Amino acid sequence: MGPIAKVPVKRGNQAVAEKSSSKTSLGRSSGGAAGSNSVVESHRQGMARSVVNMVLGSYAIVGDVRTRRHGPKWRECREMSELPPQTPDSHSTPNPDPRDRHRPGDAVSLGKRVWASPSDLTWSFSRGGGPGGQHVNKTSTRAELRVGLDALGGVHPEAVIRIRDQAGHLLVRSTDELRVVSDEHRSQHQNREACLNRLRTLIESCESKPKVRRKTRPTRASKERRLKHKKQQSEKKQNRRWKGSD
Repeated sequence: MGPIAKVPVKRGNQAVAEKSSSKTSLGRSSGGAAGSNSVVESHRQGMARSVVNMVLGSYAIVGDVRTRRHGPKWRECREMSELPPQTPDSHSTPNPDPRDRHRPGDAVSLGKRVWASPSDLTWSFSRGGGPGGQHVNKTSTRAELRVGLDALGGVHPEAVIRIRDQAGHLLVRSTDELRVVSDEHRSQHQNREACLNRLRTLIESCESKPKVRRKTRPTRASKERRLKHKKQQSEKKQNRRWKGSD
């Protein structure tokens, strides 16, 4: 009987390692193309992960795009996604109102949108008869302001018509000017401000279009109140009559 050949006995861990290495080598040899595709895909996912993290913040999760719902990054990205596509002309400033196009920087405000240039305001001062004693007799505290309707800027043509109708004695029809006078204060400055305030009050009341009154029928309660008041007045007059001697 010949000599017995010694076969090396491998331990369990070593055998499992060699088995897995053999499978890996077989997989590499058989699936080289599939492995390269998986590498490209993993690289693509990594790039997507970095882009999403840069845009949405560190709370984004690739594959399940979730962000912190109330964070500033989430709100900013949502607002940007909801914006309509921008055109080259969309960033331009809106067209200004043609009535405000030539408004100077030192214009005097006479209403919500109405203004006048200081050179179009004609001031005159004289001695007034208001309070002040001898001070009034010696100084020119009475202020008079004139401004033409054609010099008002930012005013609607319909408002000009309403100003002419409601100005009354403040309108000088021969020259189509508004004339405001004030002598109720002791100083010239206060009378100037009073003239401007009166002019603003008139113009602001004419700027807005008045509401059209709708015809309505009197309510039942208003009818009852009217009849009750009428009856009370009738009884009051009847009690005033002389009833004669008994």
